[in-house]
Amino acid sequence: MNSRLLLLLALSTSNFLSCGVKQSEFDIVKTELETAKKQLEKDSVRIFNLQDTIKMLSLPANRRLSLINEQVANGEYNRAKKNIDELKCLFPNSIESQQSTAILQRINSLIAKQRAEEERVKALGFKSLKPVSSAIIEYNKVSFSGLSVSNTYVHDSYDSRYFYNRADRGNTFILATMAVTSESHNPDIPTLAVYSINGDKMQIESVMRLEFAQ
Repeated sequence: MNSRLLLLLALSTSNFLSCGVKQSEFDIVKTELETAKKQLEKDSVRIFNLQDTIKMLSLPANRRLSLINEQVANGEYNRAKKNIDELKCLFPNSIESQQSTAILQRINSLIAKQRAEEERVKALGFKSLKPVSSAIIEYNKVSFSGLSVSNTYVHDSYDSRYFYNRADRGNTFILATMAVTSESHNPDIPTLAVYSINGDKMQIESVMRLEFAQ
């Protein structure tokens, strides 16, 4: 059936061209068709641009200003600056546009401070890190004390029973007391590690072994 249909279409086209239609008239129709296609493409682009413009205009100036303030509060400075540009372009005479000028100055000041802090931290390297004695790791609250270096340590001390460990010759233990309180009834205890600092890089030396004590 498909072969017959194609054959009929071919015959119809041949009949159309052989029924007194001039080649010049056929070329005119073909040109008009190509012109209509190009115009349709232009109209489609224009419709898309108009839809985008409608979407932009549907967000009033006051809502744009609220969004900008939220983005600044979240540290999304580039997005806030882009929205300020749009606000000034779409609503140049609005109160919100005037207020956004001060917000833009604040953003530039915050960015400058952020860059200055990054440069300070880069210059200090790991000296900029502040030691802490407590931290929240997922559902665990962890606190540390008694950091020391020793060749021996004792753990699992109950009544008169305890376990004694001595470091191998040439080695030293780094010891710390870690107290953990958890919101979980079956928590995973955080694992600590020891790093060495080489220039601007940290290299892990060993993972600390966890022992319990009373």
